[in-house]
Amino acid sequence: VQLFNELAKRMGFTDECFNETSADIIKNGILNKPIFKEITYENLKKNHWIKVDFGNVFSDHKFNTPSGKIEFYSESITKAGLHPVAEYLPEEESQEGSPALFAQYPINLLTPASPQLLSSQWHNVPYIKENLGEPFVTINAKDAEDRGIKDGDYCVIQNDRGQVKLKTKVSNTAVKAGVAVSFKSYWNKYTDGNTINCLAPDGIGDLDGISTYNTNLVQITKA
Repeated sequence: VQLFNELAKRMGFTDECFNETSADIIKNGILNKPIFKEITYENLKKNHWIKVDFGNVFSDHKFNTPSGKIEFYSESITKAGLHPVAEYLPEEESQEGSPALFAQYPINLLTPASPQLLSSQWHNVPYIKENLGEPFVTINAKDAEDRGIKDGDYCVIQNDRGQVKLKTKVSNTAVKAGVAVSFKSYWNKYTDGNTINCLAPDGIGDLDGISTYNTNLVQITKA
């Protein structure tokens, strides 16, 4: 917090929030919520952590909807310009949604976060770097066989947005045929020039407004 405050002030920002300390943020921004009403800053400072009792959520069968019920027809969703009833729509990059693109790039690439990292942070911590090893992609045994790729081989993953060279892990159980998985956010200093992130699309989801990075078709070949 102190670092951000100092940077902001030197950049000319005068917003009041850049005068807040860590204690101010905890007191006013976190603990100043109904769910934390029985937790004081002094107790938190003394015990370092406090378990929050969330109770039995929705035990009263009251929901944050206009009707107070579970809604199969949602008027709230229509205000966002979406259909009021849930419906199936094929992904933009998929066999159904873009058959021509799928013919060229038949593998759906998923790029979840590593459980050992916080997005792109902590790569420089020696024991974490040692446990992670070098970046890799996991593919199904059938996809590997079709491409002449063996466990431990290097492969090239590519689409119209870019390409990256990674070590391959072959599995019969971790992923199904037609799917590949590689952890996001490796530093490019640990890869062969690019990271898996360069393949991700820049589209925005229609419901949640976040990136559609898991709607991502690629081709994989032996390096």
